[in-house]
Amino acid sequence: MIAALPVRRAGGQVPLALAAALALGFGLPATAAPRQRTVIESFVAATDPCTALRTEVGGQVIGLDELEDVEIRTAAATLVGDAMTVSLDGRLSCRAPAGALLQGDAASDVDATATLSLADCEAADVRISLSGFGGSLAGIVEALHPSLEARIAEAARPQLVAACRDLLGD
Repeated sequence: MIAALPVRRAGGQVPLALAAALALGFGLPATAAPRQRTVIESFVAATDPCTALRTEVGGQVIGLDELEDVEIRTAAATLVGDAMTVSLDGRLSCRAPAGALLQGDAASDVDATATLSLADCEAADVRISLSGFGGSLAGIVEALHPSLEARIAEAARPQLVAACRDLLGD
């Protein structure tokens, strides 16, 4: 059974897996041999976080938009009133799709925090921090990480809102 947090507004329970998943609809993955994903890792993988890593450099599209792996090392959720703050720490690994102009892969440690109002499902604050870069395209990802962090955070925002609305039945 999944543990749950009481939610006054919804009159029900918030599963911890959902609370942690709300933290980031963008992943925290790692490169590793294939293994069974946890519930939260599966949720993050389903949000397709690598699509936010598609960017242009010198007029050429570089798309690291295929997920290789997601690993969540820690997840925490705090509920104060109707404000839920979720944080995740993990690793995300992405690769260029077959046929892409530039082939390769990249991985990064990801620290993510999101604050969401359960009263109106507004995602007030979403923050992503990338570090510990690896893979054949690590240098490019490291050079672009400030803009990639912003892109990942913006891509996560509507997914957080949708998850909240699903939870509340809106």
